[in-house]
Amino acid sequence: MSAFMITIATFMTSAVWHGFYPGYFIVFFIFALMFEAAKDIWKLRQKFIYPVLPNKTVRAVVAHVLTNVTAFYGGIVFTALTLENGLKFMNATFFAVPIGLVTILVLVRGLGLKPDRSPHAQSQKPLSA
Repeated sequence: MSAFMITIATFMTSAVWHGFYPGYFIVFFIFALMFEAAKDIWKLRQKFIYPVLPNKTVRAVVAHVLTNVTAFYGGIVFTALTLENGLKFMNATFFAVPIGLVTILVLVRGLGLKPDRSPHAQSQKPLSA
């Protein structure tokens, strides 16, 4: 099973734990996408993020804002409980967060963007048996 599917299964288990409202499943799916996108962004930070945002403080503020926007978005859908109310909110916000997360995943994974190997990782020798 792929790491992505394990993440989805873990977050769906959390949704079941919280209850059987459709909003819970939507939110935990969005959070699973956020978790996977964050892993991809973290792996590619030196190649794409550092050149665009060289200042550490600016990077921290941008990361904080994007994380909170996604969390608050999920929180609103979470408290909406019903599928109808959750989709009304998501439609009113043009599905911005889910579309953004899927776009990140498609760009990174679909285009095969890979992080550069660090010099430390290249210098490590495999363990002999």
